[in-house]
Amino acid sequence: MRKFLSLTVVAISVITLFVIHSCKKDTGDGIVEPITINKPDSLIAYNYAGGTQKINISFTTDRPINKVTGMYQVDTIEHPAAWYTYPDTLFYVILDTIPSKLSNKYTYSGTYHIPDSLPVLSVIRFDIKMKASGNPSSPDTVREEKQFKIVLQ
Repeated sequence: MRKFLSLTVVAISVITLFVIHSCKKDTGDGIVEPITINKPDSLIAYNYAGGTQKINISFTTDRPINKVTGMYQVDTIEHPAAWYTYPDTLFYVILDTIPSKLSNKYTYSGTYHIPDSLPVLSVIRFDIKMKASGNPSSPDTVREEKQFKIVLQ
């Protein structure tokens, strides 16, 4: 009887370990959120006027991506009315125009050239957006948004 009980306990333990291991999610591509800002390395980056900032952003979702946009605006503590700009486009990509190439992943890579006329402590704010849906007319549309900024030194 004791052999049967210990064998049952071992079998249940092994089955439990297999079940727990099979529930582990695979995040092999390193992307765990809909919009991942790879470059700059943090959501607040520091750079100089006249410099260049590399930008690399990964988009992923569980449905095909319709479009991705990146807007930026400049503001500063010196003469805010003179330096503040309205949002301008860094990138605007429509991804659902060719149905055979629909995908749930997209990566934007580019650079932003910082104007050399901006004073120290100016802030350049970036607003990154993604829209995805299974069908353009379906109500299950997903919209994601993420921001980061560059502070001038």
